[in-house]
Amino acid sequence: MALRDFVITQFKYATPTYSISSLNDIKRIIYLNNNNGTVYKGTQAKIYGFSKDAPYTSIYDWLASQILIYLNDEKTETKSSFDAWHDKLCKDFISQCSAHTISVEYGLAQKFVNLALKYCYCFGDSHVAERKNKFAFCHIALDGFTFCPATSSRRWKSYIKYYKMSPAGLQLPFYTEVVNPTVNIQTLPAWSKLSDSKYIEIQNEMRSYFTMYPITYSTIAALDIHSLASCPVTTILTPFQSEFFLWG
Repeated sequence: MALRDFVITQFKYATPTYSISSLNDIKRIIYLNNNNGTVYKGTQAKIYGFSKDAPYTSIYDWLASQILIYLNDEKTETKSSFDAWHDKLCKDFISQCSAHTISVEYGLAQKFVNLALKYCYCFGDSHVAERKNKFAFCHIALDGFTFCPATSSRRWKSYIKYYKMSPAGLQLPFYTEVVNPTVNIQTLPAWSKLSDSKYIEIQNEMRSYFTMYPITYSTIAALDIHSLASCPVTTILTPFQSEFFLWG
């Protein structure tokens, strides 16, 4: 089993029969599927006032079209180019919402974008040679598990509910427990209210952490019930790939 194939086994909503060249497939994972396996469900969009009715559907369709363009163009991505594209897309998402008098902040926009890319990474043709680069610099979606579960004294009590170890031994909530354990959790904004500058600061901290303490094949080998013999033990997962095991 290829490492990429093993990575996506950690995501129970993976849809390997879908294609990154299909706009309808991207729409399906964003909101059209009638199960919990959608970006709409994963972002807890309903809690923030979103629905699967107009005008929200036009926003989801717009996002799907932008993801489709990104995944199928001929550009070779770098960290800088991906970050710039991601930032623009998040801000354009906010503008799309604003045009329909829907108020959202950067923190919610990032989760829509990042989860959409996570779903698309699990599509059957996302691993072809000319598309691998499109996922090389993707971000970890920030939420209560990867970032911080509670930012007020009332919500702090939920910390116990969230605290656990992932299958790969990565302690959760990942940012506040592992990447920056000295941060004052009470001063952090909720993930859905993160500003653009705070968001990229946190992503860069996470990237630095994984540079110092990379997740390799040998870290996750014990989880593999199949054989990854063809994968070098020193193969390093990207932060984006590592997140699949945070949520395992």
